[in-house]
Amino acid sequence: MKAVILAGGEGARLRPITYEIPKPLIPVKKKTIVEHLIELLERYDITDIGVLISAEHEPDYKRWHARKDLHRIELFTEPRPHGTFGWLKHLRGWLGDNSFAVINGDTLLDIDLHALRDAHEKHAPVATLALVHTDDANARGIVTMDGDHITDFTYKKEESAPSIISAGCVIFHPDVFAYADPAQEHVMIEDDILPKLVREKKLVGVEMKEGRCYDCGTLARWEKAIKEW
Repeated sequence: MKAVILAGGEGARLRPITYEIPKPLIPVKKKTIVEHLIELLERYDITDIGVLISAEHEPDYKRWHARKDLHRIELFTEPRPHGTFGWLKHLRGWLGDNSFAVINGDTLLDIDLHALRDAHEKHAPVATLALVHTDDANARGIVTMDGDHITDFTYKKEESAPSIISAGCVIFHPDVFAYADPAQEHVMIEDDILPKLVREKKLVGVEMKEGRCYDCGTLARWEKAIKEW
């Protein structure tokens, strides 16, 4: 299985730090978030890894790539923002005909990717989403379940109650590309793809009861990750 780490976001909520450092390259415990994610993927035998970056931050990533001697990791440059899914269609040749993982580059994760992969193979949906429990679901993808299937996905809902949320890691079957409007350049996984899969009952969720998930997209959440990781 191949994996793509989405590392092209602007990081607006982490200003002014992200004026100088791309969000996935900020450190937690002296190591960049994207390096933590690479280690997670490789620990679960996912070694064909691509990092999707923005043209604006390409020099930063190329310096990081060379300095860390990450020749085994592919860098793919997005010339302008296309959303979390929009540019993936340009990677279809590299991705091939098998299912592939997509993971947010601003989130620290410690989850069981074998369990996620096993569920994807068992249920054969279009997508299988890793889920975690949180006491603070504000600005997160909140899900409702019926058995193993996700029946509702609400993103960025104002919600502070305990909830089950997306961990920012999903396995897609190649059929997912049929759910993206070919005339639409900017396509979001959360807004444009997952709701369609929910309606067709083709989205499975796996709660990672022992998993850890730290969204580092704000200064407060980044500080929490540094203290607790």
